[in-house]
Amino acid sequence: MTVRKWLTGAQVLLLLIFLCCAAYIGKYVYDLHHANTAYEELRREVAEAVDASGAYEKYDENTESGEVVSEAPDPTAMLIGKNSDYAGWINIPDTSVDYPVVRADDNDFYLKRDFYKNKSASGVPFIDCECTPESLNTIIYAHNMKDGSMFAPIAKFADKSFFDAHTRIIYGGEYKAFAVFRTSVGSDNEFFYRDYSDLTDEYMYNEYVNGVIDRAVCKSGDTPAFGDKLLTLSTCAYNSGNERIVVAAYAVE
Repeated sequence: MTVRKWLTGAQVLLLLIFLCCAAYIGKYVYDLHHANTAYEELRREVAEAVDASGAYEKYDENTESGEVVSEAPDPTAMLIGKNSDYAGWINIPDTSVDYPVVRADDNDFYLKRDFYKNKSASGVPFIDCECTPESLNTIIYAHNMKDGSMFAPIAKFADKSFFDAHTRIIYGGEYKAFAVFRTSVGSDNEFFYRDYSDLTDEYMYNEYVNGVIDRAVCKSGDTPAFGDKLLTLSTCAYNSGNERIVVAAYAVE
């Protein structure tokens, strides 16, 4: 084999590798754009549903005259109609966190599926399958996407100025962030926050709250009391392969 033929073969191989990488990156970028567009459309639909001017008219056969009455659309019913796993909507004002939240029978199904159950790299925020309405702690997971979508803003909570400016979280009511902490999965000092899905026991409740505050990189100075509903938001931190950054909040309404 001549040097010229060897170089030609190596160049062809490099070209094929480059084309494969470019195709993969292109598809990834396209999928993210498609997912973001779909969620933006869903936000628009929800906004229209909650807008009083978007009320529709309906024939009411229960009235004596059978008159047409105005009735506001129910956004929750609309979202459940699109996906029966819909559990709520999360919004952190002045950030890009503004998404539907779902719940499945396991914690794997929605890792790579969107709200419509289609395959998606960005997934959709989902509740830990061990959480129940009675548990006093709702744990929500979502990806930290490098385009800034999903729970990417959660990573910014480790900055004190950002934390102080974004303690207000909306999820079926208003919550206030009281601490943010980091933990590495598999490390010697890992904090198993995922094991605190059921906090109906006062000892477990206080153990979790104290554990969060003790590990906090930023905190508000507030301490929730047993009985206060908690919200725990978790995402990857990217400082190491298995690190998580977690925001803990309590209900104020």
